[in-house]
Amino acid sequence: DIALICTVGEGMRGHIGMSSMVDASLARGKIEHLLESLGGSKINIMRAVSEKDRCAAINAIYRRFFNK
Repeated sequence: DIALICTVGEGMRGHIGMSSMVDASLARGKIEHLLESLGGSKINIMRAVSEKDRCAAINAIYRRFFNK
């Protein structure tokens, strides 16, 4: 089973390195993403992770952007 996790925000458009910041936060948590998709509007990045990693992935991404 997989879980889809989306990071969404107007500030993402044109922000170089946004995808790599999300990747790095998952890597720090030793979480593998199975799929990545960038929305056409460039304000949405979707990742697929294993269902067992869902909560850890959400927490890792949240910590990266909101607990600086």
